[in-house]
Formats: sequence, C-alpha cells, structure tokens
Amino acid sequence: MPCTKNVVSTCVEERQETFEQGFDFVCFDNFWLSMITLFQICTLEGWSPIMYALTDCDGPIQIFFISFLLICSFLMLNLVVGVICDAYANVLAEAEGEGEIEHQSAEEADQSYSDMRSKAHAKEAEAGTGATFCLRVGCQALVRSSAFEMFIMALILINTVMWAGVYHGIDDKLVEWLDLADICFTMVYVVEILIKIIDLGNPCKYLDYSSNVFDCCITLASLFFFVLSVVTTTNVDVTMLRALRLTRALRVLNMSKGLREIVQTVSSSLSGTVNVMFCTIFFMVVYAVMGVQLFHKTAEAFGR
Repeated sequence: MPCTKNVVSTCVEERQETFEQGFDFVCFDNFWLSMITLFQICTLEGWSPIMYALTDCDGPIQIFFISFLLICSFLMLNLVVGVICDAYANVLAEAEGEGEIEHQSAEEADQSYSDMRSKAHAKEAEAGTGATFCLRVGCQALVRSSAFEMFIMALILINTVMWAGVYHGIDDKLVEWLDLADICFTMVYVVEILIKIIDLGNPCKYLDYSSNVFDCCITLASLFFFVLSVVTTTNVDVTMLRALRLTRALRVLNMSKGLREIVQTVSSSLSGTVNVMFCTIFFMVVYAVMGVQLFHKTAEAFGR
C-alpha cells in the first residue's frame, strides 16, 4: 500500500503483515534474493505489494516494475506460445508431406508402433526376407496385433489406478499386496520388451524407437530397485521410483493420432522454448542487478 515518508513506522508494521509469510526472501538485498523476488513477480503472484513496499524509494519504481512485467511475463509468454504454434504447424505440414521434423521420423510421428511394425513385416515378406523361425513369427504376430497393444495399455492404466488408490494411513498389508502386484506388472513389461526384441531380431534395432527406449529405461529401473531390495538387508525407499514408473502412463498418448501430434509438437518446440527461457533468464539477470543497485538499502520497506 502506498504511503508517505512521515508515517514510516505505521507503514513498516503494515508491510510486515503483508510479507509475514516468506518476506525474508522478498527483497533486493543481494543478487540471488533479487532473482527470487523477480521470479515471484514473473508469476504475477503478489507482485503489487512488492511494488507498493518500494514506493517511498528514490528511482523509477513504476517504470522498473511495468517494463519488467511487459518483457519477462507478457512478451516471453507470447514468444513461447508462438514457438509452440510454429512447431505444431510444422508437424501438420509434415503429416501432409510438406514439412520437416528434426527429432523423429514422420513415420513414427504419424503411426502407432503396431502399425509401423505391420508395414515393416509386409515389406520383409515382399522382399522374401521375412522371419521363418516359429518363435519370431509368433512374436511378430503379437507385435503387429492391435489387441496386444491395447492389452499392454490396459495393464498400464490398471497399474496407474492401483497406485492412485494409495492414501494416508493405508494398511501395511495392502501396501505389500500392491508391491507384489507391481512386481507382476513389471514382469509383464519385461516380457513385452523381450517379444519386441525377438520381433526385431536385434537389441540395437529395438533401441531405434524412442518409445522403446523410454519403456526400457523405466522397466530396467524397476528391476534394479527390486533386485536391490532383495539382495540388501536395508530398506530401500522406492517412493521416487513409483512416481517415475507412473510416467509409463504417457504411452496412452500414443493411442490417438491427434495426441501423437500434440506430443510431437511438444518435443519439436523444446529447442525454441529453451532459447526463450535463456532469453528470459538474461533479462532477469539484468533486472536483478538493477534491482540490487536501486533497492538494496531499503530493507525497512519489507518490514525488516
């Protein structure tokens, strides 16, 4: 709230109440606290009390805050939106055969894994290089089956819902049953990986698909912590691992072509978004240095 210099004591009390939660970090005493304060201003959460607390200071207070909000909040946000829109336009153009996707082939972006393998099997059959070993033939039939893919997706959803049912005060016996069920699910995921490797005939070819790399990393991490909990006598905290394994539910996004295009848009826009982020950090550093120079002697404005 704005105030005049002849009521400083009253203002200090009011400002201390305003910043009573975390006001020690909302200041321009040094560069790092200034960066934290500017980050809070960027979020547009509680930036006006910070400006009001500095209205008694000498300097272009209003210009400092308004220009910072315009550049680091509104302008940069619109730049991110522009980068994403441009990436989405490229994805759509690539789907029509006109654009170029840098991080992933158009075939992988436009089709599900089973569709891609079905076409690959058809080409191998036409060229006379198809599989003849009965085990590999059976694995190829499974991989190109949409029912098999839907079965795996259903297991992933069930596994996610299972852990979503955990609550505070849950019985330890129930947690043990959930852990046992999770091990069973992990074994199914291991079998799925083996089936895909047999289908491709080479583990290196299996890793050519980004979705396979993601599945393999999550499954290997699950196996590692499971083996670690068995061979060691100490209790292994797998809370973070459980949270990480739940990211497997992202595979459900591969079920729809529209969702695949959105995911491709996000991956394609990462490089441009990172550039905007570094540009935002540059402006924040400049304004942080300016803030320290202008407001480092105004600790009393924040009730300290």
